[in-house]
Amino acid sequence: PHYMYHCNQAPSLKLLLRDFKLSDDISLRFSNSEWSEYPLFADKYINWIGALPQDEQIVNVFMELSALGMSQPLSSNILEFLKALPGCAKAKGINFSTPTEIVSKLKSVSQLDVPYPISWVDEERDISPWLGNVLQREAFNKLYSIAERVYLCNDRRIKQDWDYLQASNNFRFMTTKNTGLPVYRGIYDSAYDAFTNYMNILGDFITRVNALYPEDMDNEELNSLLTTIRNQGEELSELHKELDRLRSKKAAGKKKGANTEIIE
Repeated sequence: PHYMYHCNQAPSLKLLLRDFKLSDDISLRFSNSEWSEYPLFADKYINWIGALPQDEQIVNVFMELSALGMSQPLSSNILEFLKALPGCAKAKGINFSTPTEIVSKLKSVSQLDVPYPISWVDEERDISPWLGNVLQREAFNKLYSIAERVYLCNDRRIKQDWDYLQASNNFRFMTTKNTGLPVYRGIYDSAYDAFTNYMNILGDFITRVNALYPEDMDNEELNSLLTTIRNQGEELSELHKELDRLRSKKAAGKKKGANTEIIE
């Protein structure tokens, strides 16, 4: 994973692969007293990176923000560890870079084909933590059953709540996977509690959407309405362009007339 790649279907899209071991050493194992490398200090961690082959260009350490203070409590000295990393890295000649800097400096070594959704969660590295059980799939399918109606809506609050309802954690809280690690469920005691609360909120949201676009409006009607709105938008855009052209022409005519008067 220590090189930059690009997407085979969109070559301009650069891909940075996560080093899951080095990332999980911090985000999952840092405070685990039963881990063979516990306690982990910054110099040891940088030495692991420094021991990698010289031709490997980058090491991508990615983790969720919740790892700092939640997955790894502040009492574990996780912040002190992070503060010490830059100094240890500098001593080894190792630099830090942002994704933008990496993309601008390095060339892709090859293309990657990713035909199925992937994630950096659990051993499977797939989307089963979000859509792996019946509860999650029912909630997901119910949510997107009204997607066409939401897209038609111009109500700011509807759009905002739609974004909130799509947050991945809503579905992650419903997971029943046994990974051997503690599962963070936010305010919920169980997957069923998370599902019940989500479906109640979603039910209220659907009622609000249906009040604007009735449930008995089928997809064909919705598509027709969407097409009409899209066409009207394109027509308005063309009219604005024509108006700007006429204004420019009129302004040029006035300027030419003024110049003529001065010459006379």
